[in-house]
Order: sequence, then structure tokens, then C-alpha cells
Amino acid sequence: MTSRVKKILSIVIISVIVLITALTVILAIVPKRLYNPVTEGYYRVAVYKDGKDAGGYNLTGDMTDKEKDFKKKLARYLDESFKDNCLSSLFQGTGRYESKVISKNEENIVSNIAKASGAVVLRFEYSEAQKLIFNGKEYKNSQASDPTKTITFTRIYMPLSNDGDFQERIVYLTSGTSTTSSYQIKFLAHQGDLYNYISSLENDSL
Repeated sequence: MTSRVKKILSIVIISVIVLITALTVILAIVPKRLYNPVTEGYYRVAVYKDGKDAGGYNLTGDMTDKEKDFKKKLARYLDESFKDNCLSSLFQGTGRYESKVISKNEENIVSNIAKASGAVVLRFEYSEAQKLIFNGKEYKNSQASDPTKTITFTRIYMPLSNDGDFQERIVYLTSGTSTTSSYQIKFLAHQGDLYNYISSLENDSL
């Protein structure tokens, strides 16, 4: 092999390495957002810690400084729990995951989910019925007695877990004061920071 061929081969190898490195950096930077099942517009958030009702925050109107701080931090940590990047989606498989709506009656949500020992749960409350928007369109249950009716809800129960990587999670949708959830959503999130923030809250400050 001549020195000229070696030189050309070296240049090609270096170019390939630089290209792969650049592509890796770009994929790690380019953001990718995962599906967030929590609809905007909730006016109050209740907190359950270690299976006990720890109170809640009103997030509209004249809010106290604590309520304003909670609203700001909750929005930040909740948003971050759905942030991913293209590189992660390739190697962790988040890009292949499909969120799904489950039609199943889960009774006594408060007792079985929110008040389970050791549980940390958020309950998002809405003043008006919210349409379930899934995959960019109103969700209708084709198996329901009225398959043309859009599914609605006024509360979302979100159990939190202390995980740093993406794990499958679930939320429970209810309407009014009903404790039965007829629809649940499974999705991916990494909730470690959100979990730690909610766990750090003092109960008497809620």
C-alpha cells in the first residue's frame, strides 16, 4: 500500500469518525417530546402522599405566594418528565413506544390508587368537562353504546414513581365526584424530579 493510498484512507476514516460524532451530538441535542396525558386548564391540584390526603393548591384567581410557586414548579417538572431527544428515542426505544387508551372500569380510585400505602399521587381538577384528545383527535370508544360520543373527564389521577429513566406510567380519568375510572391512559415518562419535588412538600403548606 503506497503512502498516498494510506493518506487517503486515513482522511476517509477521520471523516467518517467526525461525521458519526457530529451526528451523535446532533441527535442528542434535537428534542423529542413524548405524549403528555395531562390536559392544560386545570384549576386545582390535590396531593396525596404516603396514601394520605395532603391537601391541594388552587391555581387560578388570587393565588398565594405558595400557590404561585407550586404552579410554576409543577409545570416545569411535569413538562421535563416528557422531554426526550432523538438519540435516546433510538437507543432506549422511546420512539417505538405507543401510548394507549384503555377502556376498563377501575373502581374506588381514591382508596385503591391515591390512598394506597406509600403512594404519591397528583389529582388534576377541571371546572368543565374536558374532551379526551388522543393522537391529535377526539377519542371515541368504538365499543361503547354510543361510539360517536367523545370521551370526557373532569379529573386526572396521576400516580408518581421515583424513576430517572423512562418507564410506562398510567393515569386514571374520572368525571364529577365519581370514584370509578372507566378510561385510563398508559404513557412513557421519567418522573424522578417530579416525584422528589412533590415528596419534599410540607403537608401543612398545602
